[in-house]
Amino acid sequence: MKSADKRSSAMWFFLKRYKRIYVALFLVTITYAVLESINISILLPLFDTVLNNTGREGRLFAFIDAVISHMPFKQPFMNVFLLAILLVIFKEIAAFVRIKLVGYGVGKVVCDVKEEVFDKFAFSDYQFFLDNKQGKLIYDLLTASGRLGNCLQFFPDLVTAVLMTVTIGVLLFSISVKMTIFLMIVGVIYSVAMHFLAQRVSYNIGAERAMVSTQANVIANELIDGVKHIKVSGSFDIWRGNFRRAVRKFKDLVIRDFIWVNVPDRMIQVIPVVILTAIAFYLYKRADAVEFLTGNLVTMGVYIYAFYRVSPYLASFGRLRMQIMGSLPDVELLYEDLLKETNFIKDGTLDIRDFRREIRFSRVNFAYKGSKEVLRDIDLSVEAGKTTAVVGSSGSGKTTLINLMVRLFDPDSGSITIDGVDLKDIRHSSLIHLIGMVSQDTFIFNGTIRDNIVFGLEGIAEDKLVAASKLANAHGFIESFPSKYDTVVGDKGLKLSGGQRQRIAIARAILRDPKILILDEATSSLDYHSEVTVQQAINTVSKNRTVVVIAHRLSTIINADKIIVLDRFRIADQGTHAELMGREGIYKSLYESQGKLHNIQTGGNASDE
Repeated sequence: MKSADKRSSAMWFFLKRYKRIYVALFLVTITYAVLESINISILLPLFDTVLNNTGREGRLFAFIDAVISHMPFKQPFMNVFLLAILLVIFKEIAAFVRIKLVGYGVGKVVCDVKEEVFDKFAFSDYQFFLDNKQGKLIYDLLTASGRLGNCLQFFPDLVTAVLMTVTIGVLLFSISVKMTIFLMIVGVIYSVAMHFLAQRVSYNIGAERAMVSTQANVIANELIDGVKHIKVSGSFDIWRGNFRRAVRKFKDLVIRDFIWVNVPDRMIQVIPVVILTAIAFYLYKRADAVEFLTGNLVTMGVYIYAFYRVSPYLASFGRLRMQIMGSLPDVELLYEDLLKETNFIKDGTLDIRDFRREIRFSRVNFAYKGSKEVLRDIDLSVEAGKTTAVVGSSGSGKTTLINLMVRLFDPDSGSITIDGVDLKDIRHSSLIHLIGMVSQDTFIFNGTIRDNIVFGLEGIAEDKLVAASKLANAHGFIESFPSKYDTVVGDKGLKLSGGQRQRIAIARAILRDPKILILDEATSSLDYHSEVTVQQAINTVSKNRTVVVIAHRLSTIINADKIIVLDRFRIADQGTHAELMGREGIYKSLYESQGKLHNIQTGGNASDE
C-alpha cells in the first residue's frame, strides 16, 4: 500500500466507525460557519440603516433584506439590531454544540480504541508477547491512542477552518470580487507551502517521534524489570545513557515540531500587510482616492473585519494540517495493530468440574514461531492423585510442556486430553478452575498481601484466607508486618523476599483449591533456607492432589510417583527415582552431579523471615 493511501485508510478506518457523530459535527459546523458569515454580513445593513444608504446588490444581501422585512419592529435599525443579536446567540449555541460533539467524539474514540487494542493484545496467544517488546505494546496502547485522539480533534477543527474560509470567502466575494481573487491567489500559494511542510516535515517528525518514544518506553521497562540485576552488575550507566539519548532525541523532535507547527501562524501575519499594501496601492492609483475612501468606508471596514475574522482560520488551516500529519504515524501504528492478524487460542465450549483419571499427551509436537521443534513425539500420562515430575537439562522443553498443559499454546500436532476430553474442546475458564500454578517467576503486583493472595476472587472469608496462608507457611511472616494482610508489597513485590513471594503465590494457588497443582521450578531461584521453607509448604499442599513438578533440584522430587526425563526435546526415560537410579542414564548422571553440590551446602544464607 502506498504511503498516502495508507494514511488515508488509517484515518478513514477510525472516522467511519463514528460517522454519525462526525456527520452531525459536520452539519453543526456548516451551520456555525454560515451563521458566522451572516453575522459579519449583517454589519453592512446595520451601518446602512444608520447612514440611510440604499440596499446593496447581491443574493446574500437580498436574502438579509428579505429576513429583515419580516422582523416585528417598524424602525429598520431595530430590526437589523435584533437580527444581529439573534444571529450571535444562534452562532454561539452552534459553537457550543460543536465543542460538545468534538469532546464526546474524541473521548469515545480514544476510550473505544484503547479497549479494543487492549483486548487485541490480551486475547492474542502467548507467542504474540514473546514476539513484541513490552515497551512497544505500552506505547501503542497508551501514547499512540492519545495521539489518535489529538488527530481526531484536529480533523474537525480543520473542517471548521475550511468551511469558515469558504463561507466568509463568499461574503468577501460579494463585497469585492477583484480583491478576493487577489486573496485567493495568495491563499493558494499559502496552501501549497503548507502542503509541502505537512508532507515533508511534520509527518517525518511524527514518525521519528513515535520511534524514539517507543525506544524510551522499552529502555524504561527494561530498567524497571531488571533494576536489581542492572545495579548489581554495574551496567546502570548503560541503561541511563541509552534512556538519556532517547529522551534528548525526543526533546529535539518536540522542539522542531513546535517550531514548524508555528510557521503557518507566522506566515499568515504577512497577508494583512499585503492586503493593506494592495489597498493603499489601489487608492494611490485613483484620482478620487479621498472621495472613494469616504464613500466606501463602511464597506472597506466590513471587508477588513471579515478578513480579520477569517485569518485565524487560514492560519489554523496550515497549522492543523501539520499537526494531523504529525499524528498520523501513531494513527497508522494503531491501524496496523487492529488489522494485523494475530493467533489466538480459540475457546472451547465444554465445562469440566472434576479430574478423575489422567492428563494424556499423545504424539505431541510443538515449535515456537521461527524456531526448531521444542517438543517431539511426546507420549506421557499424568495420573490423577499422583505426583509427576519433569526433569532435564536447561532448554530441554520442560516449561514448554507445562505451557501446553495450561493451554498458553496449542500443539502443532498430536493432542492433549483431560479424562479423554481434548483441551481445545474445554472452556478456558473451566480448565483454569482445575489448575493452580506456582512458577519461579511469580507475579506479585503493587497491592496488599491480601489482594495478591485473593487475586480476583470475590467473597473470600477471612478464615479461608488465613487457612490458605498457614498451609503455605506464609501466615507467620505476614503477621510480622505492622499492617499484616493489608501490607502494600510494592511493584512486583519488591518489599518481600523471594521466599515470601513464593509462599504468597502458593497461598494464592491453595485458595483456589485446584485439583491439579503445577510447580514450575518454584524453588529454583531461592537460597537454601528459603527453599526448605517453601518446600515444606509445597509438601503440605501437595497431599491429596495431582501434582506436576518441574524440578531444578532433583533431591526435591525423589518421592515422586513418576519422573519424566526430557532430553533433546524427547522423553528419554521415565520411572520412579529408584528405577531411574538403577539405570545408567541421564537422570542418574544429573542426580549424582547435583548431589556433590548438595552435600557442600552450608545453609549460611540469611532467612527470609
